[in-house]
Amino acid sequence: MGVMRGLTRLDAVVLPRLARGARRIGRFTRRSPGGSLTAFAVGLAVIVSGVLVVQSMGHRRPIQPDQSAWVGVTNGELIVNYLAESRDRLAQLTATAPDRPVYALVSFTDYLTPDEVTSLVRMAVATTGADSSGQLTTVYAKARVQVPHRQTTVVTLSANKIPDDLVATMLGTADAKDAEAAQDEAANRPGGPDLDGAALARTEAAAYRNRCACIFALIVRGVPASLNRLAAQKYTRVVDPAPQVVNPAPNVTAYVPPLPEQSDRMTSPVDSPDPTGTP
Repeated sequence: MGVMRGLTRLDAVVLPRLARGARRIGRFTRRSPGGSLTAFAVGLAVIVSGVLVVQSMGHRRPIQPDQSAWVGVTNGELIVNYLAESRDRLAQLTATAPDRPVYALVSFTDYLTPDEVTSLVRMAVATTGADSSGQLTTVYAKARVQVPHRQTTVVTLSANKIPDDLVATMLGTADAKDAEAAQDEAANRPGGPDLDGAALARTEAAAYRNRCACIFALIVRGVPASLNRLAAQKYTRVVDPAPQVVNPAPNVTAYVPPLPEQSDRMTSPVDSPDPTGTP
């Protein structure tokens, strides 16, 4: 439970606050007579503090100082290239090391609920027969709440035992999001956080508490045969094997799957205007 709380705290509370802080710095420097110099000074302080490793939406994040591997797509990369290269890596691993269990990043074609993820994995495991070496081990999942035109936090969910761990980490994330919203609401004063961020956090909390269809990737471990069976499942977009990974912990290995809606080039999602004019 300590690990799940730690993941929830990092992804759901600390990172969004740092992102909001950066936006407030921008508003301050635009109002300040020495805006350019002030922006440079504040920006330098932020860099020294290590804020550049923040994963508010996750897809620009460089490897942190204590991370040793990157698995997934890089910012600006063509999605079609990443998918083809991942399939090639799995095919090569199948041919050269069929008995070697490795970690892999599984990207989905859609956002799934904990129960849907569990069914997908069980379907793959059900075809392994009596050979236990072909079983899949689930480790972590990646999730985010879909809110039109809004950037939401990518969170890491524990997945050692599914769906129980997925649900437990979702509930922990919901609690953290509610706490974040309460702090924003309490600090609502001139020059302080606006209630828009609090409302978004409440929306995310409610979604996770209701076991939302929010999961878009899974980190697993298995032999190539198991990974191929998983790749053949209905909602699997691609399985990217990572034989270089020794420790799958998120603070050691960076996992960056493409979002289901991204089909052209990998970019970092940002808040966008609502074309209907709804605030």
